[in-house]
Amino acid sequence: RALDNAEPQMAVILGLAAFAGLRACEIARLNWSEVSDEAIRIVDGKGGHGRLLPLAPALAEMLEALPHRRGNVVQRRDGRQGPVLPHNVSARTNEYLHEQGIPETLHQLRHRFGTATYRASKDLRAVQQLMGHASPITTAGYAAADPESGREAVLAAGVLSS
Repeated sequence: RALDNAEPQMAVILGLAAFAGLRACEIARLNWSEVSDEAIRIVDGKGGHGRLLPLAPALAEMLEALPHRRGNVVQRRDGRQGPVLPHNVSARTNEYLHEQGIPETLHQLRHRFGTATYRASKDLRAVQQLMGHASPITTAGYAAADPESGREAVLAAGVLSS
């Protein structure tokens, strides 16, 4: 629902968090020079760590809908050049989500990314790298466990019978 009603700039912000796991500060600083047809390069993420993120097709479509291809991907609302402040990205997005009747926040979209990539890969280290975490302990908090996976693991070990 949030994506269906979003103008292109808001859709990109939502997509960068939900489909690439970017933090508000990374979204605010993201420059077109760091975006290719196949990947997004985070040059200076949290803690000075960089990373390369494959570009999800849905996010690629959102980026293509933007009318500009120079400077910052997310433009300032006042028309000035330069990056948007991370706080403004977060506040603007949260306000939009709440106006849509969605109680979640921008940061929860990053959690969604962590959970979705973990469930798809079952590889905590890969998700750690995608999210730019220094420790897998941090990643574990983002990658919510799937209750069915626990059951499947126990069944696979032969502990439970069907």
